[in-house]
Amino acid sequence: MDPFSLYAAIAPPSSGRGSGLSLHVLNPPYQEFEPLYTAQGLPPKQPPFGALVGLQASCALMQRDLLSELVPRIRAWFASTPVVLLLAGNLSEESIRLGWYAGVLRFRAVLMEGEPVSTTLRRSLTYPEDLPGDVLEWLLLQGIDLSPELCRLVGQIFAHAPTCTEISDLLRLAREPETSARARCRKKRLPPPHCWLQVARALHAALHLQRSPDVPVAEIAFQLGYNEPSALGQLLRRSFGLNSTAVRQIIGWEPLLHRWLTAHHAKGLFASGRNRQFLSNRKLPLWATAVYRRPGSRIGIAT
Repeated sequence: MDPFSLYAAIAPPSSGRGSGLSLHVLNPPYQEFEPLYTAQGLPPKQPPFGALVGLQASCALMQRDLLSELVPRIRAWFASTPVVLLLAGNLSEESIRLGWYAGVLRFRAVLMEGEPVSTTLRRSLTYPEDLPGDVLEWLLLQGIDLSPELCRLVGQIFAHAPTCTEISDLLRLAREPETSARARCRKKRLPPPHCWLQVARALHAALHLQRSPDVPVAEIAFQLGYNEPSALGQLLRRSFGLNSTAVRQIIGWEPLLHRWLTAHHAKGLFASGRNRQFLSNRKLPLWATAVYRRPGSRIGIAT
């Protein structure tokens, strides 16, 4: 979806246009959302690194059909940014139902009016258990060309990454021949399996760092099985070009994975996807949305 089409569906409140929905941005250190529009009244192509995008709506204005159409396109347009739902008004049965529906639409979190912004989002966006399914769905949403076999392979890598340090051991657990795995990745111009394992381990570590900002890096490194904190730091720098302090200053894995993907795309990989015009007019295949993902898990409204 181009910015003009996006603006036609979601316009600034002052414009007198749009659907009653509005986009907002939350930059580090994540204290207050601000309207996400340029001086020309159009949403920018990408917010700053580490920012979050919030789609704000009153429960009374929520239109499920419109949201079902808009949310995948908003998430595809703001590729490097977690998208959350901001609900105005008090907690009610309707808002609780919408909290569940937000999970179906793949909102990364739901924030009720008056909730502590940073604490609530840090709790919701640093949950590692759903990472395999979240990453698969995100890659497909970006137009990355993944077959069912590659979806299974990448999902298995992310699922086993916390406990496997060698790709050969992981592929043995997944009952996937290493030569076949490499060939599938090479055919689709994707990074080889060991690169997927590296970024999967880095993302798992990043979420632990973000989830516990007051815990020393050395303690988290030992909890994750690293003999030295420097080993964790090296993994983050190789994967994202960032140190542990920089990783900890943001919330969510999307900006980190987008940074990794962009670096590999510059090397000629991921060249068969990323067509946004095509992407904006297609739906994810049913097999893709069901793999490694529980609808509504982790996303909801605290009572």
